[in-house]
Amino acid sequence: MSEDAERQPLLRDVNQGLRSSEPSNRFHKSSRNRVTAGIIAFIVLLTTTIFLGLIYVKSVLPDDVSFKEHIGDITNVEINDISFNGWTYIDEKRYYKLGVKSSVWLDYEAGSAVSERQKKLISFAGTRIMKELCFDLNSLDTFKQENDTDVVSLGKIIIPNTTCINIQQNSTTDLDLLVLVKPNTEQLIPILKQIWEKKYDGLNLWSSMDLKLKKRVFSHEIVLLSINKAKLYWRDFGLWKSVIDTLRHLSAEIYDTIERIEINNINLKEIEDGYDISCSIGVPNPLSSTCNKLGPGLLISPGMQWQTTFPGCRNENGIKLDNVVVHSPELTSESVSKPFINITLDSTLIGELPNEFLNHVCASDDSNVITPLSKLIKQLLDPKYLINLEVTCTAVDSKNYPNTLLEDYTALLPYLFTPLSVNYTVDVNNIVQEVGTRGIKLQWSTDLLGRKRLNVKGKIVAKVQIPFYQLKQDTTFSMQRIKGRTKLYHNDVHMLTVPLDSWTKCISNVVIDEDKPEKSYFDVSFDIDNDQVIIADTLALTHCINEVVFKGESTIFLKGKLDLMVATSIGDIVLLALPGEGSAVVRP
Repeated sequence: MSEDAERQPLLRDVNQGLRSSEPSNRFHKSSRNRVTAGIIAFIVLLTTTIFLGLIYVKSVLPDDVSFKEHIGDITNVEINDISFNGWTYIDEKRYYKLGVKSSVWLDYEAGSAVSERQKKLISFAGTRIMKELCFDLNSLDTFKQENDTDVVSLGKIIIPNTTCINIQQNSTTDLDLLVLVKPNTEQLIPILKQIWEKKYDGLNLWSSMDLKLKKRVFSHEIVLLSINKAKLYWRDFGLWKSVIDTLRHLSAEIYDTIERIEINNINLKEIEDGYDISCSIGVPNPLSSTCNKLGPGLLISPGMQWQTTFPGCRNENGIKLDNVVVHSPELTSESVSKPFINITLDSTLIGELPNEFLNHVCASDDSNVITPLSKLIKQLLDPKYLINLEVTCTAVDSKNYPNTLLEDYTALLPYLFTPLSVNYTVDVNNIVQEVGTRGIKLQWSTDLLGRKRLNVKGKIVAKVQIPFYQLKQDTTFSMQRIKGRTKLYHNDVHMLTVPLDSWTKCISNVVIDEDKPEKSYFDVSFDIDNDQVIIADTLALTHCINEVVFKGESTIFLKGKLDLMVATSIGDIVLLALPGEGSAVVRP
């Protein structure tokens, strides 16, 4: 009993302790339940809020196509400067190193691809939430889609350094980028040509992009999105319009440059069976400021060989001059760094010109025959006409250059051809420099019907100098025939016209000026015995004859337009309507 008595208080105390702790446990359990319930409620509320927010955002955000177009509309990029910094090699492939200074800003209010409500949401996200966005462009490969399965690679772009842009409304970020470019020249040039010619049908360009979008938080960069091999179709992002606008601007500049090409001088020199022809041309250079940054010693273009095609009787039917070979010199970064590029073209003409060019009759009348060659000469002699031709590159120098802009220039050959219309006019007033007479006489005669006619007898002499021709004593260049009309003046009054409407044989002699070879000329003379003289002013003619009779001589002034038929080693050439003038003395 005593043992039981001893145990009883202890048991009683323990039970009492257990009974006393029950309210405390209930309190703590209740607290935990409330906390758990609160957390669950918060999670449910947060999930519901996010879910409803996503539903709202999804309902407000534009569709994928409109969003891409809007991104193209709001993004503004201004290129301030591009410099060429040589190249580097990645996986044994050469990449151009370009320094690009540009300004980038976003105008969220631009464009009409999305609604005003959507614009405000996108602007809020960019201006108030993101504020700045960084990216790593590991690669941007561009392709042309040939068909459903085949693609053609056009090139690759890499920006090796992380680039950050302020994406707040109209906040400009000035960038100084190193851009690595690996163009596929052989495939890129025909695409540029196709765009240039506005042949857009079937031209589907897209890029595959490896990109990481980042956000700077304090000193750390958090990757927001990693894009690998994402397809970006140019038409979706407004890139197409940007490319077209850029090419149109460049096209306008190049066409303007072609129209302003100047031919400064031409020199023609005889060689065995042909001629050496050198021509200096001036080409405006709209990219001179860019070329200044190319660095010294860089080859822009090697020496090239060209072939010329001139219009036939109809302008659309060209005649290729196979025996005319034109050589253009190599161009370096130094030679293209000036606002105006001077280029000397050297060409050779061996053998006769093609018969189709020389003798094919386009039109004719009683005294003249129009051929493709005579049309070209007319363009040379008349400033109203442009010289039309087409040039085609047929070869490039094959020697090794240490520092070249392109790795393979032969890939350009199929695309180096262009029509040209240039303005070069020979000053016809300086070809026939003097016109005079030898032993000219005015005589009256009576025809079979008893009518009196005035007869002009004597020799007319002309000093003829071809301004671009290097004359030598044993030249094969000679004047064979002449025709035209010569007007005679006395005391500034037109008294007579001496017609020579049919080709008349003439004699030409070379006169070499040893001190000034460029002043050498042809002495051309022909006899006249013409009773078909047209009297323009009887009184002036009477005064002239009276001076001859009573004073022994009279001074007259001659002014005419002459046609010359010239024999050369490449065929006969006709020079039409060459003006000439001079004075002469008439004696009995």
